[in-house]
Amino acid sequence: MKKFWGICLTALFIGSVLTGAVACGDDTMENAHKISATGNENICEHCGQALYEGEIEYTLSENGKYYIADIDSAKGDVIVPGYYKGIGDKDYLPVLEATANSRYSLGNVELSAVVEKIDIAHEHGNNCSQIFVPAENPYYKTIDGVLFNKDETKLVCYPAKKKATSYTVPDTVKVIGERAFSMCSHLEELILPQNGSLKEIQEWAFYACEIVSLVIPASVEKIGNDIFTNWGLGDFTPTVYIPFEKDQLPEGWEADWLNIICNIEFVYGYTGN
Repeated sequence: MKKFWGICLTALFIGSVLTGAVACGDDTMENAHKISATGNENICEHCGQALYEGEIEYTLSENGKYYIADIDSAKGDVIVPGYYKGIGDKDYLPVLEATANSRYSLGNVELSAVVEKIDIAHEHGNNCSQIFVPAENPYYKTIDGVLFNKDETKLVCYPAKKKATSYTVPDTVKVIGERAFSMCSHLEELILPQNGSLKEIQEWAFYACEIVSLVIPASVEKIGNDIFTNWGLGDFTPTVYIPFEKDQLPEGWEADWLNIICNIEFVYGYTGN
């Protein structure tokens, strides 16, 4: 029996070596996904895994770190590497800024444990189905494919192509980020926290979305510009419930919707009845 298990373990070890099955993903350069401009630009130099189809452009910043402005040329599922070595670089450098933005439909987007800034404020939306961040990342976390900051007080991005038709924002959230629900094509029902936690909705938060109705809680102290822009352009009329009268909106609300023509029914003075 011992000989049998020894043979099995040996076979597994040899198989892992032959297939390049080396674990990747944490925040150390030795164990993170790495891409080199002098190699195959979509194959991880460490584990041999194809990280994406197509191309991603890496840009070297003034502080000697790489960032990714967009992934427009990538397709399908995308794994953004933690480190990149450009032509002329002596060693791999961390990719500290990344994005889930693309004008084309993506599948799942997996970001690295070393990324410090994730930008989704983009006119084309994020166009992905789910976003994942390793637990080792000190700045971000994902819950059911939705991106938050680490302490879950800011909802950074709801994937625009996520299949769910209903979503409830966790009660821990204080801020809905810029373009967080932009161009969500499947989401019809969005429930915001009514426990007093939500304080801010940033600009373009619901740009061109398909949400049928939305209740803005009275706890919101600040609303950015253009949160309802291009919402309700389809064959439906969304309803937005406002907890204040039209002439008594809080000072921090950039209520630019008062001065534009849009296909939204606003119900002012809503008390939940």
